[in-house]
Amino acid sequence: MAENKIYVQGSYIDIHDNENVYLSVDKASVNVNENENLNENEGRKTNNERRSNDELFHFIHPSVNEDQEMKIHNEVKRLVKRQSIQMICQHLAHLQTEGKLLLPPNPSVIYKELARIGMPQGEGYSKKNFKNNYR
Repeated sequence: MAENKIYVQGSYIDIHDNENVYLSVDKASVNVNENENLNENEGRKTNNERRSNDELFHFIHPSVNEDQEMKIHNEVKRLVKRQSIQMICQHLAHLQTEGKLLLPPNPSVIYKELARIGMPQGEGYSKKNFKNNYR
């Protein structure tokens, strides 16, 4: 029976019962891969640090616990990047009725906050359009 040889470089392999696997290790490539992994881990840490340093949405209700605060913040952030002004206003009103947000009566304050979080400022996202749809 002919023996199939499989040469793998790297640290992750999947071995099945009926395969013979021979590992050839190139020291230069291993060191490069380890350095790349270290750089990826450092990148993840800085992303996590950015998330923790990112200022939360200002109008989250004070009675909401810390875990829900981050979920609400991410939900609003995702909402303003993907939806229209009308949908944003409806969803904010829904979150307020659930007791998750305390929204101010002045629409210009909330507009500035949504712009800070990432709401587009272009056509269709003007302050006047927002004021017409807010509440």
